Amino acid sequence: GPALDIIRRRSRDLIRNNEWAANGKRKLVAHIVGSGIVPRPADGTAKANKRRATDLWKSFVETCDTEGVSDYYGKQAQIIGEVVEGGACFVRWFMRPPERGLKVPLQFQVLEHEFLDITKTGEFTKGVLTLMGVDYDADGRRVAYWLFPKHPGEQGYARRSMEQSERHDASMVDHVFRQDRP
Repeated sequence: GPALDIIRRRSRDLIRNNEWAANGKRKLVAHIVGSGIVPRPADGTAKANKRRATDLWKSFVETCDTEGVSDYYGKQAQIIGEVVEGGACFVRWFMRPPERGLKVPLQFQVLEHEFLDITKTGEFTKGVLTLMGVDYDADGRRVAYWLFPKHPGEQGYARRSMEQSERHDASMVDHVFRQDRP
């Protein structure tokens, strides 16, 4: 825990300032993601349903990014790249209202691991233990994450201490990381 921030900063610095490390990251991302997750309707599905599912998937691929900059396949590469470089990332999901005009009213945002408020530890809610910004229930399941509304690095050191993290239900946040230990 105490070394997490230092290790992550060193990793980011290495990838930004050493072409060998940056190339290694690019190669890992390309090999892990490949052509990306491409769903295919199950055999035996009616043609009309296959067409509709394919149409909805294509629409989601094009409109899934909350910022409107990338498509689903670009976001997959971004997620894996962030896990390689920073050790983990968060995917925050948003259900969108019908007024947005999205065929699939679902979008997501990829957040660097720095968004997690690792200083948040204690029992802030009865029966819920918070360790390094992650809320766990009595069975040890992740139930929420304490995330900063803005990237802490963009705010400057003085403002970071004034910025309050916000609790986000785990049902709308995916914590993507490689679990090496049980």
